Amino acid sequence: MESLILYLVVKNWLKRFTLSNIQLMAKEELQLKIDRRRLWDATQRLVKRDILTREQTRGWYTIRIDISDLDPSLFVDKVKTAIRTNDSKDRVSQSERSTKDSLSFVSRGVLRSPKVPKVRVHSNAPDLLGIYKYFLFAGRILSVKTNELRKFLILRYGVPASKLNKISRDALRVADEVVKHTATLGCHGRYGRSMRGGTREELIPLSLCYGGRYERGFDIVIPRELGVEIVKILGGRPSVKIYLYPPHLRRYARSG
Repeated sequence: MESLILYLVVKNWLKRFTLSNIQLMAKEELQLKIDRRRLWDATQRLVKRDILTREQTRGWYTIRIDISDLDPSLFVDKVKTAIRTNDSKDRVSQSERSTKDSLSFVSRGVLRSPKVPKVRVHSNAPDLLGIYKYFLFAGRILSVKTNELRKFLILRYGVPASKLNKISRDALRVADEVVKHTATLGCHGRYGRSMRGGTREELIPLSLCYGGRYERGFDIVIPRELGVEIVKILGGRPSVKIYLYPPHLRRYARSG
């Protein structure tokens, strides 16, 4: 049980958590229902080993060791054993599992290799809620205007619908392959400047991002073969930007 807790803590870059956090992640990521008493006993053992600290705030625990360089795979074998030996009553039912997808986002330490193939979606949002708002805004604009662009290409330029259908199938097929992979939340430095824990290429935890010197969002690490296929299908490396001009609109928003 201790290995299960550490696996979830490292995988999701948790610096503090409650027992309910661990129960929820075990259910959503591993389809495991964990007995709360067993979980409490395991956390007390980790406290005695000076790995966790019990906060004065009721129910909260803090990780005492540095997890930035730890790999979740260190705990995988023991976690798999725990899953196999778990009673069937502790497993989430298939019907319950089908109504709730496993977590597709994690927030963890530095992705150190800039050469790893990945799809990066980022923004100048100031925080995590800002990321959510910005992506909602951009997603709606892209969705509506892409459909209108299709109609425009057919009616104004006479592009055959069959050709656009094939382009759509190919582009959406590789996009569907991308979103099957987990997205890692984080930030990276702007303008090529080196920042604490990372550069423009490296993704670092959101907790290390202070001020406007960073761009925030997520990276989706993908297989190299998929990256090559994306370039072939799209005819290059995609880059889409959405800006609001002019910059001085922010002054009016503050004064309003």
